[in-house]
Amino acid sequence: MYGEGDVSRRGLLCGWVGAGALALAGCLEDDTTDAVEGNGDEGEETIGEDGMPAFPEIENPPDVVYRPTHREEMVMLEPVEAGPYLFGPMLTYPHPFWLTQGRDVQRVDPSASDDVHLMVTAWDRETGLVVPLDSSPVFELFYEDASIEEERPWLMISQQMGFHFGDNVALGEDGTYRVEGRVSPPGVRRTGAFTGRFEDTVSFSFEFEFGDELRNLVTEIDYFPEEEWGESGALEPMDHGGNGHDDHESHDDHNDSGHDPDEDDHHEHDDHHAIPYSALPPADELPGTHQASLESGDAVFEVTLLESGSRFVDDDSWYLAVSPRSPYNRCVLPLMALEAVVDGETHQLIETMDDELHHHYGIALEGDPDGASLDLEVVTPPQVTRHQGYETAFLEMPSMSTELSR
Repeated sequence: MYGEGDVSRRGLLCGWVGAGALALAGCLEDDTTDAVEGNGDEGEETIGEDGMPAFPEIENPPDVVYRPTHREEMVMLEPVEAGPYLFGPMLTYPHPFWLTQGRDVQRVDPSASDDVHLMVTAWDRETGLVVPLDSSPVFELFYEDASIEEERPWLMISQQMGFHFGDNVALGEDGTYRVEGRVSPPGVRRTGAFTGRFEDTVSFSFEFEFGDELRNLVTEIDYFPEEEWGESGALEPMDHGGNGHDDHESHDDHNDSGHDPDEDDHHEHDDHHAIPYSALPPADELPGTHQASLESGDAVFEVTLLESGSRFVDDDSWYLAVSPRSPYNRCVLPLMALEAVVDGETHQLIETMDDELHHHYGIALEGDPDGASLDLEVVTPPQVTRHQGYETAFLEMPSMSTELSR
């Protein structure tokens, strides 16, 4: 699962295509950072000599979703409209993240030249749902109207921000920067309110000021007590809830025990720019007949069956939908390859975005499946880059079984 090696973005982008998506390469470095003591109240313990925040290691983190060492602070910019999308830009300090290829991950640390971690969430203007893009967008950075760099940000999941795309970026001078972005049409199947939409490449742009406001975020990092690092659990989505620790300790049903991401579909920062979180519906809100809540690799797989005649099929077939999500926050888990074996017959599930089922993997089944055996196989785990707390989960994912019923 873990190892060492240099990362070549071109090699990663071209070297693996799976689950209809890019798969990325790597393994985890062994290098460690001096541990941060206490809860981060003493600034000299949390900021290095280079002015960068300390990123303490968690020794032997569990192979599940876990509480990271700190909560990130960020600046959220005004969302911009372009085509069928709204784009919500966010900026924070550079920090490590983990690339994924197959069942391996590789830690990527910020370089000395990186100035910010630039992130964007893309969502549908009509439904408000986060769009599961499956290929890296493009960022072109401009300073004083001169192009300085082109970036291909990674597709990422984060406990606080959900599904988004981002990367550490080098800027240089203080001042106003313009980002011109470009997203390709999502390659997943689109049904319901998404049918016939998102067919074209869409361009968007936004500006931000780089200066002391962003640099001062380093002094606002909220480090948790060291004894809490690596505990099973998750941070609440940005600005949801308040205690950050007690909200997510229950793991019985892999849903929230204090905070519900659906209580308010949008979260806001101090500047009141609302950005949706990529939370999937609870099992009892999915259409169809709920079959089971299966677990593998610390992910939850909600299985539902829609009877013949539904809009998901063209004939008398039944529709089997599988909705994988993270525990606690029900964050979407895209870019997977899933197989369903129904009474011995293997089906490749199709990654789909829908306004009722939301992001899921589905297939039409011929005949009445009542009483049929179902075995779910994760051929490829989620091929998304992970923020801390997700990098050890959703990798080793054993098969799951249940029996279907009408």
